[in-house]
Amino acid sequence: MALENFLWIYLSDDEKCEAIWRSYNIFQYSRENIDFDPDIGFVNKPDLRVVFNNIDFQTNISINSRGFRDDNNSLVNSDVLILGDSFGFGWGVNKNETCESFMEKIGNLKVLNMSVSGYSTVQEFLLLKKFANRNNIKGKIVIFLFFENDLDNNLQGYHFLPFPYLYVEDSLIKFSKPTIGQFNNWLNIVNGRMNKGIARHFFIGDIIYQSVNKIKKRVESKKDYSKTEGDNQRIIDKYETFDLLMKEIKVFENRKKFHTLFIYVPSVDYYLGADKEELVYKINEICERFSVPFIDLSRCLEINDYYYECDGHWKPSGHYKAASEIISYIETVYFVSGSVNIVNQVK
Repeated sequence: MALENFLWIYLSDDEKCEAIWRSYNIFQYSRENIDFDPDIGFVNKPDLRVVFNNIDFQTNISINSRGFRDDNNSLVNSDVLILGDSFGFGWGVNKNETCESFMEKIGNLKVLNMSVSGYSTVQEFLLLKKFANRNNIKGKIVIFLFFENDLDNNLQGYHFLPFPYLYVEDSLIKFSKPTIGQFNNWLNIVNGRMNKGIARHFFIGDIIYQSVNKIKKRVESKKDYSKTEGDNQRIIDKYETFDLLMKEIKVFENRKKFHTLFIYVPSVDYYLGADKEELVYKINEICERFSVPFIDLSRCLEINDYYYECDGHWKPSGHYKAASEIISYIETVYFVSGSVNIVNQVK
C-alpha cells in the first residue's frame, strides 16, 4: 500500500484519470452487475443493489425488475422514456440527483430512465424496440442522450466485443447478433488477474495491463465467433451508420406513434477548448433531415457541472441543468394534459 501511495503522488492528473478509467470499478465491466443479452449485448442485472464509488463520488445503485435504474412504478405508463449511456444512467450521482428525477420534479412528468452505462446509440434503439414489444409507447416522448463516443461505440461490434452493430447487406439494414462467447471473452479480458491486481492500483501496472490487453484483443479479433454477416455485407463509417440508424428510428417512430428527441451531451473536453463544431453540425444535420428535434446542452452547462479530478461525468448540478433545458423544450413544443400518457404535439 505504501508503494501504491508513493507512486500515485507522482502521477499527473491525466495519468490518474487514465488509470482510474481503465482499472477502477467500472460498473458495466463487473459480472455481478450485468447479464448477457442476445439482442443488445448486455443489460443491467434486475433488482440489483450495489455501492458504486470512485475518487470523485460515492453512490448507491438500485436497479428495478426490468434492469433500469429507476423504480418499478415508472415502468407503467410513463410520459417520457430516457435512453442513454452513463450520463443518462446517472454515473456519479444518487437516484434523486439524476436528470430523470429532476425532470419529474421540474416538469411534473412521469419519466422512465432506461439508460445503461456503456451503451451505444444502436444498443439504445434495440432496447427501445425490445421494450416496445411488451409496452405501449404510443404518444410517449422518447429521448436519446447522445454523447460523442457513441459514434465510435456504434461500430464496436465489428470486433469481438459483445455489442450489436448496424450493417448493410444486400441493400437491407440489419443488426448483428452478439454471442455469449463474445460476452465472456470481453469480461475475461477486462476482469483478468492483471486488471484486478497491480493495474488497479498504480499506473505502471496499468501500462503493462494495457499492453497485454492490446495483444489479447488482436488475437481475439481474428477468432471465429459465428457472426451472421453474409458475403454482401457493406462496411460503413460512423456518420453513415448514424444516418442509417436515424432512418430506422424514424420508421419505428412512425409505426409506434411516439415522439423522438435527440439531446447532445458535451464532454468535459468541450469546456477545456476542444473543437466539437464539426461533430455537432453533422449530427444536427442528420437529425434535421429526418425531422427529429436536436437539443445541444453545451449552451446551458459549465465545466463546474462535471466531476473533474479523475471523472468527466455530471455532478448533480449538470443533471439539474440538463433536466431544466429538456423540460423547457417539452413545455414549449408539447402540451401535457390530464393524467399519465396524454402527450400531444402542439400544431
